[in-house]
Amino acid sequence: MTAEQNQSLSTEQKKAMLLEHYLKFKPNPKKTDTMVLLRQGAPGAPILFFCPATDGTVNYLRNYLPYLPEDWSMYGCQTPGLEGEQQPYRTIEEIAAFDVKRILEIQPEGPYYIGGFCNGGLVCYEICKQLQDRGKQVALCLDFLPLFPRQWTELAHLESPRKRVVQDFMFVFDEFLGNSMEGFPIEEVLSKDDSIQIDVFLDLLRKHGYLKTDQEELLFRHRVNVYNAGLEAMLAYKPALYRGVIEVIAAGEEAQYHKEIQQDSPYATHLCTVQTNQRKVHFVDVPGKVFVTGKQPEMGMIGELIREITTRAVAK
Repeated sequence: MTAEQNQSLSTEQKKAMLLEHYLKFKPNPKKTDTMVLLRQGAPGAPILFFCPATDGTVNYLRNYLPYLPEDWSMYGCQTPGLEGEQQPYRTIEEIAAFDVKRILEIQPEGPYYIGGFCNGGLVCYEICKQLQDRGKQVALCLDFLPLFPRQWTELAHLESPRKRVVQDFMFVFDEFLGNSMEGFPIEEVLSKDDSIQIDVFLDLLRKHGYLKTDQEELLFRHRVNVYNAGLEAMLAYKPALYRGVIEVIAAGEEAQYHKEIQQDSPYATHLCTVQTNQRKVHFVDVPGKVFVTGKQPEMGMIGELIREITTRAVAK
């Protein structure tokens, strides 16, 4: 959505758009299979297992399907606990171990093709390491790295995880919907004690008309709790060394990043662990949010690299 289109919307329309993504996802504790088949490919062809961002959902991963080789299958590794079937994990190692078990059930032997976006890049890295530790062949470790316009050092970290959750949600709201939270008293939330910030945040969302019913508040609280667990996992991750090559598609506007990875970004923690010759970084001069929105023609620019990298991985 352009800035002009956003300005033409009424406040009520913005509120409706703001939480549509979160409220349309209703947990289903009876659905315990977190491996979501996004495309069934040809028998014997490669399978790409792809890990999502901190919010844990996988539907936007369908944006990548047109750019994979036609015979490939693709699974989205939905975050454990998103369906309400269990408590969400709070370490990257636990999330990865859970995914590795399911990956081996689907594909007992390699070569393995693993990818991840945002926080999912850390999970992808850890999955590849755990597979490697089991003696399995990893053919592709593919990291989609968004270069978001944020001052990472100014954000709350583990000393105040709930404050960071609120900061992240406000950023997502503004980054993807454009000034949708204008006038929202965010400082009132951030000034509160860490233990009650989520409660204050939800209460103000309801008072300002973003949440209208107890059910909506319950659904949104669940999504916030899952996000909080994933955020804690990301911020606490201390990656051990993976002995393979990481292919990185880094999307960000060159005017801001000058083809450089933000070293203070939590999404780059694992990239700072490996040697320079272990990472192949492909910069794309488009906003990082294109990974989620799939906006054209920007997504097509990323897609060209997806096709090139996946095709090369099979050829090797």
